[in-house]
Amino acid sequence: MIRARFAIRVDASAEMGTGHVRRCLTLATSLRELGADCVFVTRDLGVDVDSLVRAAGLQTVKLQAPRGGFAPGADDPAHASWAHIGWRQDADETVAALAADPPAVLLVDQYAFDARWHDRVRAGLGSRLSAIDDLGDRPLAVDLIVDPTLDADHRAKHRLSEPFAPIILGGPDYAILGSAYRHRGPFPVRRNVESVGIFMGGSDVDNASSLAWQAVRTVLGPAAPIEIATTRVNPRLAELLKLKDRDPNAKLLIDAPDLASFFARHDLQIGAGGGATWERCYIGVPTVLVAFADNHLFVAQPLHRAGIVLFCEEGGRDAAALAKDLASLAADQPRRAAMSEQARALVDGGGIARIRVALHDLYAH
Repeated sequence: MIRARFAIRVDASAEMGTGHVRRCLTLATSLRELGADCVFVTRDLGVDVDSLVRAAGLQTVKLQAPRGGFAPGADDPAHASWAHIGWRQDADETVAALAADPPAVLLVDQYAFDARWHDRVRAGLGSRLSAIDDLGDRPLAVDLIVDPTLDADHRAKHRLSEPFAPIILGGPDYAILGSAYRHRGPFPVRRNVESVGIFMGGSDVDNASSLAWQAVRTVLGPAAPIEIATTRVNPRLAELLKLKDRDPNAKLLIDAPDLASFFARHDLQIGAGGGATWERCYIGVPTVLVAFADNHLFVAQPLHRAGIVLFCEEGGRDAAALAKDLASLAADQPRRAAMSEQARALVDGGGIARIRVALHDLYAH
């Protein structure tokens, strides 16, 4: 059992999507199953995170929406604009939100914050700090870093955080997968690719889903079943609904509580290289990845080099490039079979259990 109070500082917006919130919800739900008390601290950035958290039966504290006009300083992290306010103000508001009942551990999943934010919050709350981070592009003054990306040396990747001597849980052994991924059956890699699933993240601002649909139609023709998964956060949802209406063999899956069955029921997946990549790997579905952000590259490139996915570098912007790679993979059943086998071997679904042990040790010692 875990008898402790945890706080999770995480945001969602059209630019960053909902993946950070969803993986934190998965982790918090698992912690709660063992008796932990979890509260989310989020800022209103245009996505109703409060409803997502409450739907999971968890508590939330909402910070005020930014008033606009924020410009990151020269010494701020590359993604500082994602917070929409300065790090000092955010740290002070986070401390104020939690000061009445400080958590034993504060988990942070926000690329906008660096060691200065962590130090200020730690001083105000006295909590142990942990971060989910797959970039390694800034110093993190935390006790524990969770980075599920495939990398030869996670210590070197997070070298900017070395002065703070964090424990680093690195690699797909620490992939955060929900309860829907606890049990898996075999994934049949058929001779022909008959259906394709597309998931470009919760927001998909650039409507890469439509571009991927175009590539599939180019390669497989008008009769092949296509299913696009998305959310109501997607600002291009209306365009996808119109696409579905004019294509009788296209389906739209909106706000599914999990995507396990979606990933399992198609011969091939096309998706962004975010956290859902580990879910696809667990299922074993052959995948073409594209990238829209730095963290997607940190996921996609090592997996491509290992032969576990096919990374189409221009696939998020160029339908012809994506169609070319899709056609190559669809025609190569032995390659798809090898990818499936390697992906399943890479992600065993035990990441949450390992993280829970590390978090327990963090506050207990």
